[in-house]
Amino acid sequence: MIKILMLMKQKSPVEKLEEIIIKRGDYVKLYKTSDAFEGMKILKINKISLIILDTSVAENETDGIRIAEGIRKIKGYSCTKMIIFSRLVDESLYSYNHLHCFKFYELPFDMKEAGKLINDIMDYETERDIAEKERMVFIRKGSSFYSIQTSEIIMIRCYSRYLELVTRQKNWEIDIRQRKSIFEVIDEENYPKINRNEFVNVKYVSRIDEDDNSISLRESSEKVYISKRGKRKILSLIDIINLNNRD
Repeated sequence: MIKILMLMKQKSPVEKLEEIIIKRGDYVKLYKTSDAFEGMKILKINKISLIILDTSVAENETDGIRIAEGIRKIKGYSCTKMIIFSRLVDESLYSYNHLHCFKFYELPFDMKEAGKLINDIMDYETERDIAEKERMVFIRKGSSFYSIQTSEIIMIRCYSRYLELVTRQKNWEIDIRQRKSIFEVIDEENYPKINRNEFVNVKYVSRIDEDDNSISLRESSEKVYISKRGKRKILSLIDIINLNNRD
């Protein structure tokens, strides 16, 4: 799933682009707000692929540019694709050179052109997301080699002499010397270290229990201890808004 944030005031002309995004169905998650602080919160607790900003969301459009500056200071968003819509045509050069915006549109804008650009970005991000799901790790057991899709790995436990890969189908115990080759393939951003020995696939996190500092995982009956640092990392990656609604 790819996630998009639209930051704009109500009845903004940019709001019409929402229809193009919604047509993508369940594979795209859209966040929409007219509150800059809420927008910052959404960015911090989700992994947003595209930011659409109308600078008129602020009391004056110059402050809207300052919002874009604030977004670039959030960890992980220094180069995330950002499309800026503004009546401040003089800010276009600054937006490209200093804010690294993907595209600057002066209002009023060409709806057809902007719609095509957003569709192209969604196509690219969708293909990248699918490619990530299809990545494979290869493990050796005795004289045999096996392939496992990274999306099937629920968690990884590291012991002194071996690794345990907990997958949807079975648990694999493999020699610790294979650790390097495995972690070269998986995206460590999506498999954060949650305690001294364990890494978890954030896509399988179903619940965080603050009473006993543990997490529950989909397709696994066990609860796993999580450190304070691990908890902060998990919360920075998952969609906390939907977390408590999962079974």
